[in-house]
Parts: sequence; structure tokens; C-alpha cells
Amino acid sequence: MYGWRLMERTATWWLALAALFAVVLIAAGGAPLAEAKSPPGSFTPKLSAHHDLIVVSWAPPPDNGSAIDAYEVEHRKHPGGTWTVVRTLRGDARSAIISGVNPGETHRVRMRARNAAGWGLKSWPIAEITIAGQPPSADPIVPPKRPDPPKIRPSVPIRSARRSSQVPPPPPPASA
Repeated sequence: MYGWRLMERTATWWLALAALFAVVLIAAGGAPLAEAKSPPGSFTPKLSAHHDLIVVSWAPPPDNGSAIDAYEVEHRKHPGGTWTVVRTLRGDARSAIISGVNPGETHRVRMRARNAAGWGLKSWPIAEITIAGQPPSADPIVPPKRPDPPKIRPSVPIRSARRSSQVPPPPPPASA
């Protein structure tokens, strides 16, 4: 009997504390805990490659009761690259561009959305794309060296050109 009374008093105390917390939260301008929103759901972006850039596009994920106000796009070179945030966009955005990629490279992209409840889960599965074309050469392209200046040599030795009397006259034209 004593155990039942102790449990009853403890439960009453916890209920009173929860009610007090709800009153303070509502008075401070907050919403009751039952109406709290959750972060946006996960989604998968679509990728397309164009020369030296990647275009990322997406449909908005479930907002879970609160409008999406931002997107974050992360990128890394695969394999072994480090994830870096390349763009943070407004909630009405539906595409982003990642530049500075090279043909022959494989890249991975992941995203997440934010609403009033915070950042949602990162996109899964991670989107991956290989940029078409040949990878850049390991050897740098070296421009050809400048050509040497032309060397002018007279067809007739200079000594004989000075003595015009010693140069034979051209042969007469042949007559038909």
C-alpha cells in the first residue's frame, strides 16, 4: 500500500512539472511539444555533366509540416576526396552548378534541406557521376620554341656580284 501511494505522488509530481513546463513554453511564444515540426525528409538529387561543370537538380523532399527555407549541396571527388559544402541555396531553388571538374573524373554529390525544425537527413543514396572525355594529360603542354631567325645567303658570292663584268649574260630565248 505504501508503494502505491509513493508511485501515485511521484506521478502527480511529474504531471504537475510537465504542465508547468507547457505553460511556460506557450507563454514564451513557443508551441506545445505535441505540435513541434520535424526536419525535412531525405531525397536524391539528379546529376548531369556539361564540359567542366556538374548540374545538380532535385524535387523538394517532404517538408514534414514546415516550409523548406534552405538547401545545402556537398561535393567530393571520388575516390578519396573530402566532403565540402559548395553551395547553400534558398528554399525555392531547384538546381545548383558545381564548377572546376575535369573530364575523366568521378564526383559524388549529396544534399540536405532545412526547415524551421532544423537540417534534415543528407540525401541517400549518394549521387555519382563521371565526367565524359579524356582526362587531362600528366605531361603539361609545352608550346614550341620560337624558330631561329632566317639566315640570308646570297646565291652569288659577294665578290663576283661586285664585278658585274664577269657575270655572263643570260642565254638568248629559244625561237620556234
